[in-house]
Amino acid sequence: MVEVALLSGKLPPLDKDGIGDYTAHLGSALPQDKVKVVLAKPERNLLKHLKKELQGVKIVHVQHPSFGANPKQALVPFLVKIANPGAIVITTMHEWDNMHPLMRNVMIPLVAMSKHIVFASKTEMKRYRDSRVGRSLRKETTYIPIGSNLEKPILDSETILKFRNERVLENGKWDKVIAHFGFINASKQPEKLLDALKLIVQKSPRTKLLFVGDFFPHRMDRKAEFVALIQSMDLQDNVEITGFIEDQQLAANLLAASDAVIALFNDGVRFCSGSFWYSAQLGNPIITTLPKDPEEFAGVEHAIAEPHVRLVGVESTPDDIATQIDSLPEFEPIRFQGIDPPSWGDIAHQHTDLYESFGVKF
Repeated sequence: MVEVALLSGKLPPLDKDGIGDYTAHLGSALPQDKVKVVLAKPERNLLKHLKKELQGVKIVHVQHPSFGANPKQALVPFLVKIANPGAIVITTMHEWDNMHPLMRNVMIPLVAMSKHIVFASKTEMKRYRDSRVGRSLRKETTYIPIGSNLEKPILDSETILKFRNERVLENGKWDKVIAHFGFINASKQPEKLLDALKLIVQKSPRTKLLFVGDFFPHRMDRKAEFVALIQSMDLQDNVEITGFIEDQQLAANLLAASDAVIALFNDGVRFCSGSFWYSAQLGNPIITTLPKDPEEFAGVEHAIAEPHVRLVGVESTPDDIATQIDSLPEFEPIRFQGIDPPSWGDIAHQHTDLYESFGVKF
């Protein structure tokens, strides 16, 4: 009998969203006879839908912020309580401190009605506990890491070299290619990357910045602004945005055949960054920002250790970034042993332990 419902406002394949992918992976790793995944879209008959899907479950595990700031979606927590008044609500906060203050205020009722809060980042959990909301509501919290939303890539040196020469370097057009993976948004400081590229191109014009990914589908206005910025900086020949790539092996080849993968997280690299974990499996250098909390990677410090990972300050200047890129070693396929992210099996086990503490037997 199903006793736990994982509730998300987004799920693949309709939504390109990290939280939706996370929910789908977690649901697949948990016992299917006890757990199901429920999609909650702001539909006209959402309450009727939730009454049907949540009937009889003991725990509703909400994945936040997959519901966004849509007013109808903000009502989902209340509708859950109407649909199944006796259900225990657990919420995973994939973000907290990074959210817009208005967004956090909208979600306070969800926090208040939750029996337990799960965090995918130690930093975010600490910030929640220290926040006014955390101090006032005093909810029990647990840290459970995330895994990679993508399959572990299959790589071999010969294929990578061939792919690098033909696709990435375009048969000698480029000398160096730096890759950025995942969604393009302000949290990864893409404008600073362009500033660094501009400095590099002045000395090494055959350098390219390859964005393997795209902007969120609902933020194509920002993509247009970003493309206009690229053109205004006269970098249109040195920048490529691939768009979302369905073929995971193609994405892996593009990244593994690049000189480095770069992600300038404006809040420091966090354990819950799926794009970081995926890149870490590829074996080429990574340039990313120092974690803001020294405890973020406690116990797995090797995951962000040199020489595989080069850490720069969040406030590093474009000149600092350009220096890091200029000093990269000559390309070598699978230079470093890949670092595997936490397994979905282990993550599922931590979830079943939590559910069992609320009376669900597996």
